Amino acid sequence: MLRLHLLGKPELYIDGKLIETLKSAKAYTILAYLILMGRPIPRESLSARLWAAKLDQLDDWETSPADRKSDPGANFRTEWKNLNQVSGLKPYLLLDDQTAGFNTDLPYEVDVQLLTGLLKKGTLDDLLVAVQLYRGNFLETLRLNNISFEIESWITTKQDSLLAKISAALRSLGVYYARQRQYDRGRELVNRWLELDPHAEDAYRLLMLITALEGRRHAAYDHYTKYATALEQSGEPPDPAFTQLAAEIREHGATPALLDQFQCEYLNTQNAPFLVPPLTRYPCLGRGTLIAELVAKIAAAPSGSTFCLSGMGGIGKTTLAIHLGHELRGHFLDGVLWADLLNRSTSEVLQEWGQAFGQNLSSVQSDKVLANLLRTQTAGKRLLLILDDLQSEAQLDALLSAVIDHVLIITARPRSYESLQPDVTSVPLLPPESGLDILRRTLPPPRIEPELSAAADLCRLLEHLPLAIKIAGHLVLADSTTSLSDFVREFSAEVNKSQALEFGTMSVQTVFDRSWKLLNEGERDLFAALGLFAARSFSLEAAASLIHSSPFATRQVINKLVWLSLINREDRRFRLHALLSDYARARLAESGQRVAILEPIVGYFIKLISELSAESAIHPDDWASLRALIEETYALEQWERCVALVEAATESWFLMGRYTDARRGLTLAGQAAGQMQRPDLRARFIQQLGQACIEQSDYDEARGHLLISRDLYQDLFREQEEPVYANGVATCLLYLGRSAVEMENYDEAEEAFVQAFEVKQSLNDHDGMGEILYYWCERYLITRAPADIERAGQIAEQVIENYELVTNEQRKRVGIMRGYILRSHFAIQQRLFEQALVECEQALQWNIQANAYAERSIIFYLRAQIRGFMRDMAPENLSLGLSDLKQSIDLLTQAGDRKMLANALQVQMVFADFSSDIELAFQAGKHALELFEALELPARAEIVRNYLSKFEQPSS
Repeated sequence: MLRLHLLGKPELYIDGKLIETLKSAKAYTILAYLILMGRPIPRESLSARLWAAKLDQLDDWETSPADRKSDPGANFRTEWKNLNQVSGLKPYLLLDDQTAGFNTDLPYEVDVQLLTGLLKKGTLDDLLVAVQLYRGNFLETLRLNNISFEIESWITTKQDSLLAKISAALRSLGVYYARQRQYDRGRELVNRWLELDPHAEDAYRLLMLITALEGRRHAAYDHYTKYATALEQSGEPPDPAFTQLAAEIREHGATPALLDQFQCEYLNTQNAPFLVPPLTRYPCLGRGTLIAELVAKIAAAPSGSTFCLSGMGGIGKTTLAIHLGHELRGHFLDGVLWADLLNRSTSEVLQEWGQAFGQNLSSVQSDKVLANLLRTQTAGKRLLLILDDLQSEAQLDALLSAVIDHVLIITARPRSYESLQPDVTSVPLLPPESGLDILRRTLPPPRIEPELSAAADLCRLLEHLPLAIKIAGHLVLADSTTSLSDFVREFSAEVNKSQALEFGTMSVQTVFDRSWKLLNEGERDLFAALGLFAARSFSLEAAASLIHSSPFATRQVINKLVWLSLINREDRRFRLHALLSDYARARLAESGQRVAILEPIVGYFIKLISELSAESAIHPDDWASLRALIEETYALEQWERCVALVEAATESWFLMGRYTDARRGLTLAGQAAGQMQRPDLRARFIQQLGQACIEQSDYDEARGHLLISRDLYQDLFREQEEPVYANGVATCLLYLGRSAVEMENYDEAEEAFVQAFEVKQSLNDHDGMGEILYYWCERYLITRAPADIERAGQIAEQVIENYELVTNEQRKRVGIMRGYILRSHFAIQQRLFEQALVECEQALQWNIQANAYAERSIIFYLRAQIRGFMRDMAPENLSLGLSDLKQSIDLLTQAGDRKMLANALQVQMVFADFSSDIELAFQAGKHALELFEALELPARAEIVRNYLSKFEQPSS
């Protein structure tokens, strides 16, 4: 691995070792030019540029007499020979009769390229690394004599360009930390900017603002005075705008809004998570002053502040929260996270937030661990969290533990929040003119302008609720024969007769009832059935399934419901307002069709899940609706439908890591199977429930479920002697063995594996025998006693032998691959490292055939470990091992396996330390420590912490 430092003092590292013998300025220039130009250069041209032929263009003092008589070609050959003699550098140098070049196919790093790449990505972390990487200007310490104007111009242009870029990055960071009110950090970065460019007016201006925002007006003015004095010495006056700003700050102080004058060209806020829904087609009319007040208050709030938007249903809390999210985006550059809490589980929200930060957390086992990992991810950041439709304070516990000390906005109907102590804003009713504006956006001028008095009366009747006004406007449009005044008179009479229900006031109830009457029977059936979508969100195909109609015909009905404002169009889906969802469910209950409508909706979800593949995904709201539908079928004692849904969903739950959903669904399905008098189904659901518990590390509970399932299967086999029941017994025993290994009950595990293997052997199930042998072998490798290691070697051979007899080609490839992985582990324990590497290569070949990406990360990790053991045999093993670790870490990050990722990072820390790459060692160890702490593995965390103590954190 070659690493070249060109910023500040040039340095060359080969395999982590500094090459101290390379001191020639021309040699470093050759390397820099060939790498950064990115293409082979004609030898003659390169020689002439580095040893200028036209010496009369140079001053006499720049060159020695010897240089003036030198031959450029000969000088080039001498420097190239010296480069070739540097240990490990020769493979990188390409030379033929015509050109010279650099071999970019081999692993290498150049700090200039790293710097420009970091600036291009522009995230906060990237910029912080970039300013650390900038140790000085490009090739600034080299003394280059007798070079062409072209090379000299190339160097100076590169110096100016990089200085301008790093100054812009420091400006961006200074503004960012000032906006976050981390003034010490902002001042530190601006002072660094001034060290690099002592005459940068923007740096002085920003430093003045930061000092003023701290409340030190006079100290802020001193920065202006210092700059003005420096300018006077050169005979130039300060910019008048700067002078005026300084005077205003000295007199009145500064506000955060003044920071908006600075461009943050390198801080890429587009990469910051922004999960807020798009702005609605109806703006927040009449809320302009309220929005401005809330934006100012929330933007200036310290971390840990909580704000609550409270008000009756339909008043526009969600719309207001969406607008606040968009308005505040520029004040929370680390991101704005949104969560609709109605019918969403904590794990779903946390996994979605993790995905926003580029983390695949689908396989994480518990809400607590999810919260720990997200807390690590968001540490040191300032985020805005918007939690819409809060149902209870209990929902907040895990969410707030995941993102501590950020700014929080919640929306909820009126209730007490004493424990949160939020800053509560009771969303007021719209002013009359705003209600009229909403009505004007619905009705054409001829219908409303002549009867403004009646329009105002209608808005007053509807209590200026935006939702109700929008629906009422469409009701007026639907009846072209009735004047607005007559409509208001009739509507008022109906309001006085109606009774308020739980989903709205009397006026809201009346406007809903009026809309209902406009629907024909089929339209009513569809609208009522939409209440079954618990997340209130659905696709056109889902709606079509409810009425056994085509998407085209259903679209006509949906369009009418959208036109009446009974549902909202949302990208490629549709959504009901919470009040309208309650109303739809009430109508469904009245119709007596609640059970009948289950058949098409259950069929739709079974089809949706069966078509799930690696290329497709189920919308998060559909998972929530599926979960609620399973509970609905169970509550209505629709046992067969409950079982059918769970049977269809189980494989996807495990595939997607949705173990909480699996445990709830399998529990209900097991109970439903009991009501159906189906012990076979009950045994299978309880076994799968135990498996889900193992995935979430609840081993005691898993053991209880697996023992019940085993006993049920044994009873069934005694009665019927069907192979499927014997297979069920073996599966339970396999998972009992796995849970016993995790709990370090090795004797119990041994007994379970022996019994499971005997059953599979009696069934001649080679696939099943191979799977049991795989986990059995792992049990022996864990204990590492000499006798156990010998036994593990024998079992590894049996794994391959059994899988070679499997007829399913994919299972066969995966199984043989696992067998070679086990053989490699065994060879490592025997310290037969070359043999271990051979076995590992065999595993990789089978992995490629099986296209099994999850195991590929393990193979790269294993191969890196083997190369580490072999580092004394050949120096290149360390760099090869680091390359393997990088591939493993990339795959593990994509797969979301946090525990394995932490292990790989720990090994990367050690390898980088051996390679003298202290920066990489420190960063890898720091990341590993954060993951081990988040995963609640204190012993592993302590090992990493102790190792890290030997390093001093790199400061620049």
